[in-house]
Amino acid sequence: KPRRNQNRTALPQNLASHKAYTMRFSRRLHLVERGSRTRRSVTRYDPAAESARPQSKTTTKPAKALSPRKTKHVKAAQSPPGRRAPRDSVGATTTNSSPVPSPIASVVPSASTAGAPAVDPIFGIKGGELLQSPVGHGLLEASMNYVDPKANSDKFYVIQAIKNSQGNFVCMRWGRRGTKGQLKIEGPIDLAEAVKKFEGKFKAKTGLSFSERNSDALEGKYKMEKRLREAGAGKGEVAVSLMWDNTPGVKANDLDLHVVTPSKEEIYYMHKRSACGGELDVDRMQNASEPVENIVWKRAPRGQYAVYVNNFSASHHDTTPFQVSVAVNGSSEMFDGEVGSVESGKRKVLVTKFSL
Repeated sequence: KPRRNQNRTALPQNLASHKAYTMRFSRRLHLVERGSRTRRSVTRYDPAAESARPQSKTTTKPAKALSPRKTKHVKAAQSPPGRRAPRDSVGATTTNSSPVPSPIASVVPSASTAGAPAVDPIFGIKGGELLQSPVGHGLLEASMNYVDPKANSDKFYVIQAIKNSQGNFVCMRWGRRGTKGQLKIEGPIDLAEAVKKFEGKFKAKTGLSFSERNSDALEGKYKMEKRLREAGAGKGEVAVSLMWDNTPGVKANDLDLHVVTPSKEEIYYMHKRSACGGELDVDRMQNASEPVENIVWKRAPRGQYAVYVNNFSASHHDTTPFQVSVAVNGSSEMFDGEVGSVESGKRKVLVTKFSL
């Protein structure tokens, strides 16, 4: 104990000497601690002995498939048509060499497992079978498809006239392909009314009579809808639309749509808005490659309407075919016609009259 006190009193007084003492004291404790531990035996690596050891079995895991999200970023060619192509690392745009497909409209039979038209089971008509056209136009059924990749549109419309022990039904189903869609069933009704309703619904959707269902004119309705959508045409209770084809620099026309209202007011390019609420909201001219015109009423007055088409100007002297659509409360009807040259007496023609 006296020696311990003597060492304590003999501590260096300056700071540098105190730090040196503390360092030596800590190092001594550290060396004592290391000396108390047991060292592990270390063996020298021997390649010959290592190769003689039995090898453990290894299992190779299959490569994990890339998810669709990752694949989209790896391959630029898989970007959906109609969207902007992805950019590479230097900022250059990678373009797809294949052109964007044009809209496709088709009417196909509702196929069963045997390949023949059959009742759509989603309608739930027990014991039902398809009605035959009384005038020999085949089974009263149709499945319509409309595909427009540019507008990301892929729609279907199924309509069938079905009979069972309870009576006759007209069944409709529509929506985006790959989904069940919406349903509407009218009936039971008698045979004559079922045939009339079926043919009326078919014409409202296609602009054609059921007997013309295999005609190429079916695409006209969908072509007009595409042009009106791209032109920003309005929709309402009544819409009258005009469409024709131009080849700018070769053969082109400027056709004008005219509608005489129940109040005898005429809507056209010189008088675009009427007192009864009608408006010419789309007016294309001779330089348009996909011309279309549209006159619409949000709320249309009751009475009789008359639709005319006038050949305002042309780069040729031939007749010009056109198509007019009259849509009332979403149900449309298509009319085909033609106008004569600007110099002829058939420059302005009456297309149709309708009443509300």
